[in-house]
Amino acid sequence: MSYEVFITRASYYSQADAPEISKDEWEAYVKSDPEMEMERYAGSKVVQGEAISNPKEHSAVWTEYSLSRQGGDKARFEYSNGSIVVNDPDKEILRKMYTISRSLEANVQGTNGEDYGPEGNIITSHDKFND
Repeated sequence: MSYEVFITRASYYSQADAPEISKDEWEAYVKSDPEMEMERYAGSKVVQGEAISNPKEHSAVWTEYSLSRQGGDKARFEYSNGSIVVNDPDKEILRKMYTISRSLEANVQGTNGEDYGPEGNIITSHDKFND
């Protein structure tokens, strides 16, 4: 089961009436960051070893992520409903998310309402189940 973390302008990531990050803002950011590139599909392997396409409009990858440079998983940032979403980010990715969030005048927040700071640590916790 994956855990999602968002770059969002909402006080709480699922807030319906929050200001959104537009697709144009996201693409402009990716073009301005030499460590990021747009990826129009996410490739994956099937058992027979053939690559299949999974269309992901406005998805980007962080090309300088240490694990992807070593042949591991890519750090994929997906645009979704006015936010940028990353599944199961580690601290390195959370730090990159924070850097991106500063440029987009946004915050980094997990699905339990916790906010992340510049070092990838939780800086504020809002337990959505107890509010």
